[in-house]
Amino acid sequence: MSKKPLKGKELASYIRTHKEEFQNDGDAICIATGYGKQLKDGNQKCNFKPFIKELGKAIDLEDCIDEEAENLI
Repeated sequence: MSKKPLKGKELASYIRTHKEEFQNDGDAICIATGYGKQLKDGNQKCNFKPFIKELGKAIDLEDCIDEEAENLI
């Protein structure tokens, strides 16, 4: 079963909310956000390039949101 990859605000929010659960396990985060899969042998496989590309966009988006919030204060 394939999970639709999270993008933008959804990806940033998911990682921010669940980062403690994964304890720096990047492959698990990748899979949980829809960019990888659990293999039959138990190993995890992350589709790294699209995950990092979208994560970069999500981080930039979060920076913009933080800046806007600061301007409202």
